[in-house]
Amino acid sequence: MAGLLLPDLSVQVSQRRWRYILDPRLALTRFGASFAHRLAPYAELWLAPEFFNILESAALYRREPELLAWPDTGRAAADEMREALFAWSNLRDESGYIGGSFNWVGDALRESSLPPGFDESIVSRWEAATRALDGRLPQKPELSGPIVAATRDAVALCAVLQASSILTVRPATSESPRICGSLQAWGIPCRRIVHLDSLAAIEREAFLRLLVQAGVAQFAWAGFDLAVVHVLLPDLARLDASMRSMCDDDELLPDDDGHPISAPSSAPWDDAQVFWFDVYRDNGDAA
Repeated sequence: MAGLLLPDLSVQVSQRRWRYILDPRLALTRFGASFAHRLAPYAELWLAPEFFNILESAALYRREPELLAWPDTGRAAADEMREALFAWSNLRDESGYIGGSFNWVGDALRESSLPPGFDESIVSRWEAATRALDGRLPQKPELSGPIVAATRDAVALCAVLQASSILTVRPATSESPRICGSLQAWGIPCRRIVHLDSLAAIEREAFLRLLVQAGVAQFAWAGFDLAVVHVLLPDLARLDASMRSMCDDDELLPDDDGHPISAPSSAPWDDAQVFWFDVYRDNGDAA
């Protein structure tokens, strides 16, 4: 009808933010803190719980980075970790910054920082996944330490945190991210997804748009070679059994066959798989 006046119409479309867990090895690169700082307003970022223990002892590790370093770490990498710890300490000193920009799970709900309305069972599920994964870690001193523990936390969190993946970096001289070396040592296979894979292409395009929106494209141009890691833990029923056994350390609850469950084991991880893809490199897929 001519001349009809319609009231103002406002339409708001909300979309769930991408959910990423920071690999401790990414966090402890020279660019790690700055990259995470700028990306946090545009994505739901999670930190591994053990990473906070590293920050608690940042002063010690800055003085003696070899206590934090993984095997075969050179002096240049140790210096880079020292710079990264300094940057993270500065972020932490900003009143409420980390607590308001990042999420994590702790040993209890009160020690966790979850998004509003988030399912609180994630804390117990992460704890069960972590304890089960502990059974697969080598017991050699040279293959343990704070970085390994933080990596374990990140992998377990990714396994139980819906629609999440791990952000990591791939060294220029390596065929895969360092986190994959740890997973292989734990008996968990890792497979690279090539650029020609259609699903990876869609996810990569969305992630690249996110980087541009967050204004962090310059990190890629500076050689910050990002990779995305997905963790598949299909046997969640065994994980749930581990959770039940943790409810009461003195009471042995039966499994589905009536056998007592004495403690969480590595069984939930027996069929686990990990997939990863490069964000920028094509690795000659088209050859």
